[in-house]
Amino acid sequence: RGHNTFSNCTYGLYIRDVGDTVPGTAINMTVHPFDGEAGYSYRGVGDTYEAYFRHTSNTAPSVLFRSRGHDLLWQSVRLRSGTDTVSGNLDAPAVVSGTSVSYTGVYPGVTLRLDMCMGQLKESFVLQGAAAVPGPGDAVFDCSVWYDGSALTVVADGAPRFEDFETGGPVEFWSGGSRVFFLPAPDAEDAAGASVACTYVCRFGDHRLDVAVVVPRTYLD
Repeated sequence: RGHNTFSNCTYGLYIRDVGDTVPGTAINMTVHPFDGEAGYSYRGVGDTYEAYFRHTSNTAPSVLFRSRGHDLLWQSVRLRSGTDTVSGNLDAPAVVSGTSVSYTGVYPGVTLRLDMCMGQLKESFVLQGAAAVPGPGDAVFDCSVWYDGSALTVVADGAPRFEDFETGGPVEFWSGGSRVFFLPAPDAEDAAGASVACTYVCRFGDHRLDVAVVVPRTYLD
């Protein structure tokens, strides 16, 4: 893709509660349940799920998602291009608009936008042109998903996962025979609506799943 059509390209990552079909409340000021600092919260209709956002990008942008008695903490760790790491802005302030929270400049030329929709939380990295991810090499958005491994099981490609894996499909979190959360197949989309399939490279840690979302360099160029 040329740089003109690539501007404002959006990469989307979703965490969903499958039970909701109507919008919830607006995003409001609150106290973050983990550290007691000021932040923002969103509550789905019927209190089926909650999301908590920090008032700045802090040490790493994160969202605490609660549904059906389970917690899932999504955290953006870093942006990589080839062997290079793009430094992030730890103090990017949260800007709230309706049911969206944005952190502008969380990485140079990159805005992190969090949108609450019907039964889902969408995380998008909006790139202000290909220069936001200097080459060579694929763009890699490193994220961590913290969860209770004794209560939730990771499922990918139709099978439970207990060892590191790669997939171009969804990554799901199940409990008691029911899917509680899931990350759908990753893709990137440019301002013209053209998209490309991406890849999850997943590694298990202590009570977390480290997820590298790989966007092909051929798409960025």
